[in-house]
Amino acid sequence: MHFQRDDAKARLAIEQKTSELGVHMMDEATKSDLERQMRELPDVQVPPLERRAVLADDHWSGLIPGLQKGTAASFGGIYTLAFRRFSAYEHASRMGLNAVVDDLPNGAKLVHAEVLDFAEHGPFGQAPLLLGLSLLIVAKRFEWPDMESVLQVFSETAPGDA
Repeated sequence: MHFQRDDAKARLAIEQKTSELGVHMMDEATKSDLERQMRELPDVQVPPLERRAVLADDHWSGLIPGLQKGTAASFGGIYTLAFRRFSAYEHASRMGLNAVVDDLPNGAKLVHAEVLDFAEHGPFGQAPLLLGLSLLIVAKRFEWPDMESVLQVFSETAPGDA
């Protein structure tokens, strides 16, 4: 519910800014629905993402198989290893520029199209872990999907890895 209100607020702010440029990003029905959500949903401050990861670990550790607080197999670990690390590629930073700039022997720089080894430069290694943990939470909370089915999918060996 809190996330829903924050989403409505952000989307309305985008609509406000784009409409000032003469561009409307949503139709009136969507805008009216988002305004209704802003009126009706409680105005509760959603903690920053890093804090939400800690809170998720505090709550779900011990309830979800494989979730180990303080390790890479935790929401805090995924936040650090994926979000914090790879956000540098989304925002202006030296780390992000390193992917498209090579140092030449004469001291010059060569800027080229981004060609990344996603095993090294992408969050995709952590994405299946995040998906698996999220599915296990949904299974625990709503009893669907079946927790054993989720565990089976994420414990299967990929073809050729046997």
